[in-house]
Formats: sequence, structure tokens, C-alpha cells
Amino acid sequence: MPVIKSFQSDEQALAENLSEELSLDVSMLSLDPPSDKKDLSFAPLSSTTSTSTTNTEEEGSGTYKERKWIVNESNLMQLFTRCPQCGQTVIDTKKFSFGSLLRVSWECINGHEGSWNSCNETRGMADNNLLVAASTLFTGATYVDIADWAACLNVQIPQKTTFYAIQSSYLIPVVDVFYKEQQAKLLEDLRLQNVLQKGANLSGDGRSDR
Repeated sequence: MPVIKSFQSDEQALAENLSEELSLDVSMLSLDPPSDKKDLSFAPLSSTTSTSTTNTEEEGSGTYKERKWIVNESNLMQLFTRCPQCGQTVIDTKKFSFGSLLRVSWECINGHEGSWNSCNETRGMADNNLLVAASTLFTGATYVDIADWAACLNVQIPQKTTFYAIQSSYLIPVVDVFYKEQQAKLLEDLRLQNVLQKGANLSGDGRSDR
């Protein structure tokens, strides 16, 4: 008798190959941004010049993990009464503020000069200015909420215009990229479910909105 061969449809074969690969992992952490995405790293928003080196920029990537304290200005300035190079008296100090960043320049009686920043800068922007805007947006708060809180304590944060400039230029584009990647992943999972003939479950809020 002739040998009888069984054939499967292309759809059935594809279903078997994909059955073990189907995984509904839709967590944001599982999405790796493609290498060809537009560089969303931030550029200077002010005329402040950056003194950070490449190594400093790389180390600054973990700034958000560092612990931070609220420090009174008078207590902070006590650290600038003596020259760190020769130990002599500091005769002149100048303070500059850029949102949450405080920069102190000093000069001692021996002519030594130096400057100190309250946080790192990356490409001309104070890291903490970005973190203030990001933490406000990503926790569902508004600028009014955080500004009122800061005003009560007299804590220095970026002004309203700077906050919204950071949000629209750097934060919203990042959210948009991850949203689209998440959406694409979900649609791909639904397509695989359709191939496997598992279907999709739809649900509503039950309010029968018109």
C-alpha cells in the first residue's frame, strides 16, 4: 500500500510553534527601547554652562537613587568659612541659584578660588531640576501641589515655566515612547492569541454609557 502522509495547514503549524512562546508579559520593565529610537536625553534649557566631564555624566545617571536632605542655607554657608586648600579665611563668597541648584563661589585671603554645586549637572541642566519635574509628573501630582508645599518650607524648586519646559521637552516624549511600545506589545499578543484561536476577552465598566 502507498505511504499516506499527513499534512498540517500553515496556520496549524504556526500555532504549534507559537504556543509555547505566547507570554502576556506587559510590564514596562520588560520593554527595552530600540537602539534606533530618537535620543531623548536632555539638552541645556538655560545659559548655564556645564563643567561636568564625561565620567561625571555617567556617574550622574544614578543621582535619583542618592539620598537627599533639606539643608538650611545658614548651616550650609558655615562650610565656606575656611579655604579647603590652605585653611585660611574665606573673604568672599557668591551664591547663584538655578531652580533647585545652588552654586557657591569662594575666594580666600591667599587668592585661592573655587566653586561648589549642590547637585550634578548633565549637559547644562541641574539633575535635581529634572528629578523635581519627573517625580511630580510620575506621581500624578501637579506643579501647583508641589509649589505650595515648597513655598511653605521655602524650598527652592524650578519655576513654573522651567517645570513645564522640562515636562514637554523630555518627560512627555519618554512617556509617549513607552506607551507606544506597550501598545504594540499588547496588539502583538492579541494577534498571537488569534492565531492560536484562543480569542480575546472584552470587558466593560457596566455603566452603559451613552
